[in-house]
Amino acid sequence: GEVHCSTQPLVQSVNIWDRPYFQQVLETRQFTLGGVTIGRTSGTPTMPLAYPVLGVAGEVASVLVAGINLGELTHAIPGVPEGAAISLLRSDGLVLAQFPDTGGWTGRSFPDAPLVAGLPSITTSGVIEAPGLDGSQRIYAIQRLGIGGTVLYAAVGLPSDAVIRTSAQVAVTGGVAVALMAALAAVLLGRILGHGLVFRSIRALSVAAERLAGGDFTARVPIMSPRDELGTVAASFNAMAEALAERDAALRESEQRYREVVDLITVGVWIHVDGRVIYANDYTARILGAGSPAELIGREMMSLIHPDDRPLAIERTRQMTEHGQTQLPAAELRFLRLDGRTVLVVAQALRFVREGKVHVLATARDVTAQREAEEQLRQAQKMESLGRLTGGIAHDFNNILTIIMGSLDNVLPQSPPLLQRPIGNALKAAERAATLTQRLLAYSRRQALDPEPVDLNQLTTGMDDMLRRTLGEDIEVVVQLLPDIWPVLADRAQVENSLVNLVVNARDAMPDGGKLIIETANVHLDEIYAERNAEVTPGPYAMLAVTDTGTGMPQDVVEHAIEPFFTTKPPGKGTGLGLSMIYGFAKQSGGHLKIYSEIGHGTTVRLYLPRAAMAVELAAPATANIEDFGGGETILVVEDDEAVRTLVVTQLEELGYHVIEAADGRAAQEILRIGVPIDLLFTDVVMPGGISGRKLAEEATRDRPGLRTLFTSGYTENSIVHHGRLDPGVNLLSKPYKKRDLALKVREVLDA
Repeated sequence: GEVHCSTQPLVQSVNIWDRPYFQQVLETRQFTLGGVTIGRTSGTPTMPLAYPVLGVAGEVASVLVAGINLGELTHAIPGVPEGAAISLLRSDGLVLAQFPDTGGWTGRSFPDAPLVAGLPSITTSGVIEAPGLDGSQRIYAIQRLGIGGTVLYAAVGLPSDAVIRTSAQVAVTGGVAVALMAALAAVLLGRILGHGLVFRSIRALSVAAERLAGGDFTARVPIMSPRDELGTVAASFNAMAEALAERDAALRESEQRYREVVDLITVGVWIHVDGRVIYANDYTARILGAGSPAELIGREMMSLIHPDDRPLAIERTRQMTEHGQTQLPAAELRFLRLDGRTVLVVAQALRFVREGKVHVLATARDVTAQREAEEQLRQAQKMESLGRLTGGIAHDFNNILTIIMGSLDNVLPQSPPLLQRPIGNALKAAERAATLTQRLLAYSRRQALDPEPVDLNQLTTGMDDMLRRTLGEDIEVVVQLLPDIWPVLADRAQVENSLVNLVVNARDAMPDGGKLIIETANVHLDEIYAERNAEVTPGPYAMLAVTDTGTGMPQDVVEHAIEPFFTTKPPGKGTGLGLSMIYGFAKQSGGHLKIYSEIGHGTTVRLYLPRAAMAVELAAPATANIEDFGGGETILVVEDDEAVRTLVVTQLEELGYHVIEAADGRAAQEILRIGVPIDLLFTDVVMPGGISGRKLAEEATRDRPGLRTLFTSGYTENSIVHHGRLDPGVNLLSKPYKKRDLALKVREVLDA
């Protein structure tokens, strides 16, 4: 809508975007005759004629406008009789010109006027007797004029009584009088049209076109009769449009090639002026989540940048716009996609000036995936280092803990009352040490999991009493369980341990009491969620969530919450391994852990576990008395650590079993070769001498198909554990363990 050149002096920044005729020519892309407008520069009533100049792609490149001064249409027309009325009407009753205009009718519409009602009957020319706009009865001579798609009617009316008086003087009948009046009106109409005032403006338009296009339009617009001249206006416009199109063709072709090249490159390119985007390529739209570059045009540049990075972006822009720096080095900035997600880009900027305005051309590469991959690699390397450390010490440390816990467990029932409390405390300390080791293994994803179908509702209900005792009376507990919860494939003991840790953390976050919610739900994590969260596989999951109304955590604390030994609790109040263990267990199980927290509002921790393909079978409850788990079978114990071996042999004999012991794999092979009857092979996995527990078991079961095997190990990176899970059909008792754990597992394997 901005006016670029005119035959009249221009006011600064003239724009005709709001004019209806301009909008109409943009919409129809055809010659348009507008209604009456008031000229912005002249202040006079004007009838605009508008013609579109189309580009090579058929779009409206520019618009040519001629404004006809309506005052000239009826001003100083010679030979107009008294009482005559002259009108230029559009078919819808809009008055484009009126003489005399005693009622201010020009520019107004009279669709219901009797004169207008008779216009459709006129095909080329004719006569209508009707009241004029002033109410006076007249006989009108009508001439139909077509300009583009617009129909106009020129009407000249004489008073009916004047025609009758003239008729009386010549003694003619009424019919002859009407014919005579029509002839007189037609003569007057021809005089008005022949006066050429309308077409004087149209010729002026041709002159403007000649100046604008640089071509000679005088020869193309010869002086014609008034009726023919209106019909040649469109042809003049077409000729000028062709000249403009030819002149711009090379420029448009060059620009199109440039746009195609820029849109093909896999780098975001955009230009902003005065803080607003005026150009963006396809890849920029892809980076920022827009359907097309058009969605970005006109947006405030800073609104697309993360609030925390805007100060840096503002300073970089100021260096170019105010200090004249022509180029800026690359910098990492976080941008906000239109869908609310954050992307990290490496952006560079170049300054140039066009039409007196500073333009900033920026290029950007989306490095979000690259940075996430680097972070995941660092995390994996950190976990690998921690895993090697914990795995390296686990075997020996767990052997030591097995001896300590087993010995204390044996001594405690037989000790005098004075010693029972310190022995019990020592046993609890050893159990805490075992838990610490197990959590480190869990975080590093090196614990041996034994996944099975687990019903989260049954598990939560079974732990309800214990959890409520843990929380105390100051905390309200709300349990919201989805009735049709999906079974999950996970290690039951680790799920229980995870729930206990989450509840304890929630309790500690509400020192003055509060509300705790435990809920289950079925969810489907889709591809979009997986893109935003590392190591998540899209698919169905069952969710176990714990929410508290406690103090909450700031975002920087949330980001470190899963790291081992990171804790916000006072010294001695926590190890900082609770969430680490849950996180490692979730990832090792193919699941996911998500933490949401707000300061002053509380925290929600959601544990997602993969849906199991099979139903859950309820296990029979264990008998309380340990004596019920003994038996008279023969067990071969293979353990290279003498202290551990001695302890295990003693415990099994106390349970009533017949026990044969071997210090390593070769000694066990000799025992098996002599044919001693054995019901269970209980062997360590990692042993010196080149014969592992797995190899020993394979040879033994090959020779004795019915032989049962139970492995034990304090180190999970071995031959019976792959990808963090026990091989199918493998039974494992992890070190350290107490006598009750040993009794239960041995009886379970023998009875299976």
